[in-house]
This record gives sequence, C-alpha cells and structure tokens, in this order.
Amino acid sequence: MAILKLKDLEGSVEALVFPRSYQKVSRYIQPSSVVLIRGILNLKEDTPKIIVNDLFPVDEIYKLIAAMNINLSGIRENIFETLKELLASSRGNIPIYLHLDTPSKSRVQLVVGESLYVSPSEKLIADIENLLGEERLSVVI
Repeated sequence: MAILKLKDLEGSVEALVFPRSYQKVSRYIQPSSVVLIRGILNLKEDTPKIIVNDLFPVDEIYKLIAAMNINLSGIRENIFETLKELLASSRGNIPIYLHLDTPSKSRVQLVVGESLYVSPSEKLIADIENLLGEERLSVVI
C-alpha cells in the first residue's frame, strides 16, 4: 500500500494505492515523476482523496489514447489542408473525430478516413494545438 501526494498547477491531492493496485503500479511510483492516474474520487472524508486503480508514466500515456477529437467550428477553410498534412504524416490506427457547427446551428461529428488515422505523439499533439489552439483538441483514453 502507498499514500501519494499528487501536485499540479492548481494544488495537491492525496492518493491511496491499495495492495492489489500497488502490485501493478509500484514500479511507476517515483518522486517528482509525471503520471496519469485512473481511479475513484473519494469525497467521504474532510479532504478529497483519489483511490488509485491504475497509474501510468507520462511516456506510456500516448499508448492509451483511443481517439482524438478536434473542434473545427469557426476555423478558416485554408487550415484544413495543413491539418490533413499533419494527420497524414503521423499514420496509425487511432481515429480522429472532427466536430463542426453547421449554418443551421447544429453540431456535426465526422470521423476521418482510415488513411488519416494517427499514431498519437507529443509532437503531433503540439503541432495540432499550435495550428488550431490548445482548446480545440481533446483525447479519449
């Protein structure tokens, strides 16, 4: 079992790793390391705690991505070709879902063709965010 103190730019929270989970994740528990935690938020006590189910080092997070969402609402059409080139340069098996607003004020979701499925990486995510803005990209894990 382990009790961890997790910190980010907003504050800190305590995380509890019970023996069953600890056996799976203990090798990733290192001081000052960047990790992704999957667990349950416990609000039953005075201070919130996370009950850890899984813990992943940052370099393995890209392998966990199941899909990527890109909000193209209000984006100029001339950017589409550049986005297509970015996606094509990082071929893989992860689908990209494009979200658009139509002139009739409804929202549409499109999935790109398999030839534009990607292999997520830090560089690809940074390139998309630089092209479109950070708030336009989200990942599904």
